[in-house]
Amino acid sequence: MNGQRPESSGAPRAVVFALDGTDSNCMARYADSGWLPEMAGLMRKARRADLQTLGDLFVPSLWPCAFSGLAVENHGIHAFRPIRSGTLDIVEGSERHVPAPFWETAVQAGLRVSVLDAPICAPPPAEAALDGLRFVEWGSHPQVRAPGSFPRSLISGIIKRHGLHPWREDNPSATTVEDLSSVQVGLCEAVRTRENIIMEMLEADAPDLLLAAFSELHTAEHQFLNLTAPGHRRFEPAVAAALGEKPLRAVYEAVDATISRIVRRLPRETTVIIVCLGGLHVIHGGSTLLHDALRQTGLTASKTVQPSLARRLWRLLPEHVRQAGRRQVPKLVRRSGDGLFWASFDWAATRAFSLPWTYDGHLRVNLRGREPHGIVEPGAERAALLDEIETLLRELKIAGTGKPAVRRIVRPQEVFVGRATAELPDLLVKWDNDAPIEAIESPRLGRIENRDKGQRGAHSDRGAIFAWGPGVAAGPPISGARDIDVAPTVLGLLGIAPPAGQDGRTIRDFLAAGRPA
Repeated sequence: MNGQRPESSGAPRAVVFALDGTDSNCMARYADSGWLPEMAGLMRKARRADLQTLGDLFVPSLWPCAFSGLAVENHGIHAFRPIRSGTLDIVEGSERHVPAPFWETAVQAGLRVSVLDAPICAPPPAEAALDGLRFVEWGSHPQVRAPGSFPRSLISGIIKRHGLHPWREDNPSATTVEDLSSVQVGLCEAVRTRENIIMEMLEADAPDLLLAAFSELHTAEHQFLNLTAPGHRRFEPAVAAALGEKPLRAVYEAVDATISRIVRRLPRETTVIIVCLGGLHVIHGGSTLLHDALRQTGLTASKTVQPSLARRLWRLLPEHVRQAGRRQVPKLVRRSGDGLFWASFDWAATRAFSLPWTYDGHLRVNLRGREPHGIVEPGAERAALLDEIETLLRELKIAGTGKPAVRRIVRPQEVFVGRATAELPDLLVKWDNDAPIEAIESPRLGRIENRDKGQRGAHSDRGAIFAWGPGVAAGPPISGARDIDVAPTVLGLLGIAPPAGQDGRTIRDFLAAGRPA
């Protein structure tokens, strides 16, 4: 880096712990169950603000909203692998850019800042004018890049001293007692290593502000969630009887002990902030239902594509071998599958299409002037088509029950209007998949089998901030806040005015008297 880092006051003014994959409901439940003996006490003395998020609609938007203070319609990070509007190019996780996270504002205000594993965020470019920043991506979830840092030289020293993160991703093929126990051990080991890295940052870098995220909770929730979900197609009674809640509890207890030890070593004048986002709940699949329904109606037109010999041989491999291959060469496997998927469309007759690798249904109209092969006219024709699709979807029932298959339909480009609106789906479909769905049906469409076995959980739309310290006002829990309020509130607790253009607002009730709002 060019230049010198600003001088530190010697003690951190604020420490932010980002707990990824949990929310206020999860924390309360686990505290009541005795999983969080230390954090339960910390949360009782903290001021709490409950946060509303869009995690149930746009899972990857959670932390970008919190870190930037921008709403999803202005940063555009809404799905794991969306298409770039105007193309059929898949936007990979490594290509995401979270604009102006709050720690960059703090650096520009003259503070020294250290960041560890901020979810979704990448290290800044090497030439960025952020001389007060130390940013490390060692073990964030999901793994979309190799470990990296700003400045670039930091990460090599961390890996030399601590090694690579042992378990950044949940593994759907890990289903036995032995496999899942191994995952638990790896995650707990990672939490202990994370503690050592955080303490190094506090002691060696002497930051005014430290942000440290715990990705292990996110991975653990996905990996172990179905152990306590009888009736789920991924539920294995013998494995559940042997393990039950023990693996998930062990990871939470490890995080609890780590945060407690770090907090005890902080000076009294440090403000501590815990942010929880992205709690999980069990779902029973449905990510392919919209794609299959559109093909059944003819709104998505198909053509036959003969897979390559390599693809046919790949399909013959056992599932656990394919899972291992996806982890070793994920980009190659994904690109091959993407090419085959796009080639299966007859674009001259396709009026709408869905990306069947999201939690629910993300639909794009094949719009003339926007999509590369667009045939639907903007305006009245687009609106009529969306009306038609909504009607078809609302007719669908969960097979054999008479219960509506669709819980909610949203038109994001009409509801979330901003600079990045064009990147959002034209229609978003939430399936009623809290219980198993074998198939959906309607008189017009007939029966559509559910090809998604629901191996992962879905994220909640709730979050929370717990904060205490000299900058935090005492008082009752605060309601009505949103995830986009995290960034300006953290800056407010540091006495820094948030930059113009943020959608979030400082939660004024958090600020002790005399703090600028």
